[in-house]
Amino acid sequence: EIQVMPSQSVRVAGVRSKVIDIAQANYDLIESAREVFSEINWIGVDNPAAGIEIAINTNRKPMNSRLLRTAMMLTWAPAEDPHGYRPTTDNSNPTPQNQLSSLGLPTIDSIVPIEVQFEFDNRLNDLDKAKTILLEGDLTVAENVLIKVGDYGHHYINQAHLLAEGLASIGINAEIEKISTRIFGDEVWLAGDYDIMVGPPPPVSSTTGYLFAVHHSNGSWNTTGYINSEIDRLIETQAQEYDPTKRARILTEIQHLILDGSHRFISTYRTNHWMFWDYVKDFNPKTPKGDTEFLTRIWLKPSEN
Repeated sequence: EIQVMPSQSVRVAGVRSKVIDIAQANYDLIESAREVFSEINWIGVDNPAAGIEIAINTNRKPMNSRLLRTAMMLTWAPAEDPHGYRPTTDNSNPTPQNQLSSLGLPTIDSIVPIEVQFEFDNRLNDLDKAKTILLEGDLTVAENVLIKVGDYGHHYINQAHLLAEGLASIGINAEIEKISTRIFGDEVWLAGDYDIMVGPPPPVSSTTGYLFAVHHSNGSWNTTGYINSEIDRLIETQAQEYDPTKRARILTEIQHLILDGSHRFISTYRTNHWMFWDYVKDFNPKTPKGDTEFLTRIWLKPSEN
């Protein structure tokens, strides 16, 4: 039986009282429960396809300059997560916040490691490098920039303010417009009416579906206007490749090209934490967003009493 409980505290209380066998919850709440009930297990699942997405409209000035977009990214830092680090198991090393950026591909449980989504240490949070790019490229910006942020929570709003502060550090004036989630879907996701946008990524669950919809030149969700014929070719090639090793290499190359475009990425991807009793077996929720097939494989160990 699946129950929908919006309140985290209610879900955790349900697990602690064994009314619920499995629940998704904040890591701190899970840790608190495990201090009392050692039989409660937990797992964290990194989801590089979910989190805070930033997209830059390459059809609008001054963002039509790739060098300027590269400099913009270098002024930005990921929004701080309240926990700072996100472990996934008892034996895993916590992941530092500055390594929680991705290109948004749903590659959970894939042979393409998250680390391949990549090189963000060299792409973000380096103001000196940003200023050098502007100086060497003789780039000046007279236009104001509007950042549209969906009202999806304070993490998104905080990220928008961090972007504006970063742009101000290289002389770009950025205003922030907070818009409702309904308007965000119509105006930003579908119409692409933005200079820079901050919000959740589009609801596309498969890797190939995401690439065709978001990064292909003809993609219905390609609202940044970025066009690269080589990316198109590789997207079409990987969709027909059945050898997982060869496909992984193609996906790696695609991601390099996307990142070189400096136009779309997830600044802080999400880690989902689950808690469950030790009698719950074969619980492995490492699947792309929207896929609930893992629920069909769970079984409960019979009570020995």
